Amino acid sequence: MDNSAAATPTSQTASLLIGQMGEGKAEAGKPVYVSTAAMAKELFGRGSMIARMVEAYRSVDSFGQLVVIPVADSTGTAATGKITCTGTAAEAGTISLYVGSDRVQVSVTNKMTAEAAAKAIADAITLNKDLPITAQAASGVVTVTAKNKGTVGNDIQLAVNLRGAINGETTVTGLGVEITAMSKGATDPDLSAALDAMGDEQYDFIGCPYCDADTLDKLSEKLKMNGKSMSFTFTGYVEAGIENLADANINVNSKTNVITIDNIKISITNVYIDPSSIKDAKQTKNIFNQLTIGDFTAAQSELEKKLINDAKEKGKIETAQKSAEETLKALFGEAINGYTVVFNWQ
Repeated sequence: MDNSAAATPTSQTASLLIGQMGEGKAEAGKPVYVSTAAMAKELFGRGSMIARMVEAYRSVDSFGQLVVIPVADSTGTAATGKITCTGTAAEAGTISLYVGSDRVQVSVTNKMTAEAAAKAIADAITLNKDLPITAQAASGVVTVTAKNKGTVGNDIQLAVNLRGAINGETTVTGLGVEITAMSKGATDPDLSAALDAMGDEQYDFIGCPYCDADTLDKLSEKLKMNGKSMSFTFTGYVEAGIENLADANINVNSKTNVITIDNIKISITNVYIDPSSIKDAKQTKNIFNQLTIGDFTAAQSELEKKLINDAKEKGKIETAQKSAEETLKALFGEAINGYTVVFNWQ
């Protein structure tokens, strides 16, 4: 036996990331599969929140399925921070600036002024398109602004020489570099459309950068840990017939040649869901609240009720009445020749 082509069947579920995009080709609010960090940069804009999230995710999972729902940038306020340079360098050296986990190294020449150092820092930041900030220098002060608006920009860390002297990161003698933390970012985007775009798909992991109470409440409602659901398509049949023919009152008026049939009623006599027609079945796999046979039985009962209501709304009862009238007239045969038959349906 050759088992070289054998494999263990697995159910592969994608991960999901939600975050703000920049100037990219993707359509905000529309889920898209993203295979690489380079693809994310093209779709969502270099340095955008969601492009950086994809890059971080792909650094630990390079092959798994990843779905991204990009969110349009908010109409709020972008966070800002400052890097203030003072003095004049007494030696050549390097400024090791950190933007989040990204290190930006700036060469310093002997006797470089604070204004020149600030410009060199701004130029280095601008050169790295994948950073989450932009920079402008004036009078020895670099003002940095988050590329995406909202509160998340307040958490972008700005720091100098994080690795310390043991790793060769030291202050350049004579040149001071002071950091003013990112702040004043306000008003995150509304995630309602993004959450709706999730549909009923199942995900192994979901990454969302917002932690305000409103967003967490919406996520909690969308991702109920004890919730369960199922969905599928099917073909169903509804049959209707005369409910009480034995109780019908038949009156014959030979003077007017009219036969009146009273106390007669059409009702749904049978509802049938074809088991072989069920397809595209999906269900939650919630370990805390698993679907049971009772759930499927209840679902079938609800579907049968829906079929009945749909039949009534679409005039199927009236169609059944007309069909029943034709059938009864055929059964009466020649006995009703010359008569008008009137059905008074309940």
